[in-house]
Amino acid sequence: MIDVHERLRELREAPAPDLWPEVSHRPRGGSRKGVQWARIGVAGLALLVAGSGVAVVFRAFVGAPVEQQPSEETTGGAPPRLEVTATVVVGGPPTAIAAGEGAMWVVVQSPDPPRTEVVRIDPMTNEIVARIPVPHGSSDLAVGEEAVWVATYSRDEGGALARIDPSTNQIVATVPGAGGSPTVGDGAVWAVAGREPGDSSVPDQVVRIDPDSNRIVARIPIPIEPPPFDLEVGDQGVWALHSGVREEPDLAFIDPLTNAVTTTVALDTSGIYMAVGGGHVWVSGWPEGVDPAASRYPAALRINEGSASVVGEPIPVEDFRPFGVGEGGVWFTTWRRFGEERICRLSEETLLVDACLDVASFAHTSADLATLDPSARTIWVLNYSDTVTRIDLL
Repeated sequence: MIDVHERLRELREAPAPDLWPEVSHRPRGGSRKGVQWARIGVAGLALLVAGSGVAVVFRAFVGAPVEQQPSEETTGGAPPRLEVTATVVVGGPPTAIAAGEGAMWVVVQSPDPPRTEVVRIDPMTNEIVARIPVPHGSSDLAVGEEAVWVATYSRDEGGALARIDPSTNQIVATVPGAGGSPTVGDGAVWAVAGREPGDSSVPDQVVRIDPDSNRIVARIPIPIEPPPFDLEVGDQGVWALHSGVREEPDLAFIDPLTNAVTTTVALDTSGIYMAVGGGHVWVSGWPEGVDPAASRYPAALRINEGSASVVGEPIPVEDFRPFGVGEGGVWFTTWRRFGEERICRLSEETLLVDACLDVASFAHTSADLATLDPSARTIWVLNYSDTVTRIDLL
């Protein structure tokens, strides 16, 4: 049986805020009876907002706990709503996209000269404000260090990075010997080494480029077979992912202080998509016992950057192709059954897919099919046609 006297004693002894200054400065006037009722009301309010609060009042008389409603602080907030807000015609099949320097940058292939262009889109108006011809074919780009870095290749000159100055929309430098999958971070530009002229083999090095001199300052052999397909900069350094054949190891870590591979990670994966952020590397893979021939990327794998080890069990996600981390989750593209193509979010808190949006079609490219711009809370998608689509996170 509830001891009512004991509960009332607890209620009486609960600390209450000092409301006397507020009471003493209240305007004079009114009947004495009214003043008495006002003081009683203030005292009651003090008891209600005491440290034990409403919950103590209920417990004192009925002994039942007061259930708290979940808040955004405890649940991480509701997932964002995805809405298509613009479609921009870029004039040819888009093959790569990146955000930065106040713009969206898209590599566009054209059957007419110039064969390749970088299209600059103003995200404030969703209009094309510049077209920059690229002398050779390109399939990837990155933005950072006050520049746009475009991977190019020609049979006569081999692989190189073209540097575009966003202030003039002009190519201002070329870095020979640098090739695909450029990424920017730790005060440098990183890329897979460019193929030599006439050479069709895949380079087995990552190069580090000094953006001040536009020169390669380090060549880093990558001990994974075949060499990396994707490069991403994380909190600790640079991560290189292999190119789609199930060999071990699959993931290599480059320490920017030593310009050397210091860690490799063996994964049950042959995916070519990777996203890094929030202290984790995200790739696609297969849970133990799943036949890769029977299922295409059925799980998400999470690797801790600090320990370079897989965290937890594989997360069941069909056709997981991550491209960005932010806004509370990992964003990925997916081809579902019957041709459904979608942009989705895997919540970092719940490890569940909690937001998705169907898109018309994805472009044919080996680069990421979309890019996340956390600063503007937008996602831009490469379409199969000569368009890119803007999605706002609401």
